[in-house]
Amino acid sequence: MWVPVKPPFGGFESTYESSQVAVMGVPLDLTSTYRSGSRFAPQRIREASFNLETYIPSAGADVFEKLQTSDLGDLWLPPDLQEAGKLIEGEVRRVLGDGKLPLLLGGEHTLTYFACRAARPDFVLYLDAHADLREEWAGQTLCHATVARRLLEFLPPTRLLLVGLRSLSREEMDFIRGTGLLPVYADRFSDPLQLGRKVKEECSGKVYLSLDMDLLDPAFAPGVSCPEPGGISTSQLLEFLRGLRGVSLCGVDVVEVCPPFDSGNCASFAAARAIYELLAHLV
Repeated sequence: MWVPVKPPFGGFESTYESSQVAVMGVPLDLTSTYRSGSRFAPQRIREASFNLETYIPSAGADVFEKLQTSDLGDLWLPPDLQEAGKLIEGEVRRVLGDGKLPLLLGGEHTLTYFACRAARPDFVLYLDAHADLREEWAGQTLCHATVARRLLEFLPPTRLLLVGLRSLSREEMDFIRGTGLLPVYADRFSDPLQLGRKVKEECSGKVYLSLDMDLLDPAFAPGVSCPEPGGISTSQLLEFLRGLRGVSLCGVDVVEVCPPFDSGNCASFAAARAIYELLAHLV
């Protein structure tokens, strides 16, 4: 069941039938172990998007002149992770079956697992400060700290690229070395545009892009579920996304904004602006 929202993302809305992009609010907030509150993010990101200009100079176009979007609202989710996951997976599969790009506004990062089970991408681009490669965390094998590990149950290591990594455990480092994963660490962002272009060359086939907003330094995005010092700036993120121009996306999510801790709505505005940048360079 979808709960209607106002304003829709960007304040502009086409009919579902005519849209190319389906915005889906997914307020999943069940496994957070530091800060909860990401369930409030879909609406806060929408509000931020409504207050941003939609013309993107780097693309030379207005987002909503290039793409028709429809906002489905927020997906009602039960308080059971597996049951919630079935709903997420089913709705993403339906949107893809209708020939549209699903754009998920989270919510915690665990939703990526369910979305990718539906999308079955050829490649996952995972932008995050954390590796999320633990076998289990706080007694849970599926949670925000194990998402990338679970993705590798149906995706070969060569098809998962972690970007922006700067926080991981010894267990995760050993796992990375043992599996041959080649993360792009946060200190590689000295030339984010060129880095984006290099990353795009590594992506092949249908690409699912997951953006955890803790990729940004807390100075730029204080309101995230698990802040991590030493991150990149909002400008660096936007430059990186420009470098991905032309990548073939089968799904996008933006996760882990935590409005109760988001001073000045900085993370929400950064998330909305990142989505605009990405969409403007899609076509």
